[in-house]
Amino acid sequence: MTTRRLKAEWTNGTLKPLESLELQEGTIVTLAIEQDEVKDGQPHSILETIDRLRESIGEDEWDGIPTDGAKNYRHHMYGHPKVE
Repeated sequence: MTTRRLKAEWTNGTLKPLESLELQEGTIVTLAIEQDEVKDGQPHSILETIDRLRESIGEDEWDGIPTDGAKNYRHHMYGHPKVE
């Protein structure tokens, strides 16, 4: 499966890609809709943005996120020895 991200515009009940999809006729695709960070002409609040980011991480991926990230960020980012 290949994943591509592209922008599209919703106009008159139709989703119109803003770039060429180059798909064969009859190709079945799955769409995941993400709205840009604007609601009623205003950016989303930081809390809404955090909620959207949290929801974008799959349940199975949470198990791989370190719980000691603040204490051992140098280890996780740069490979330094862990702080105990």
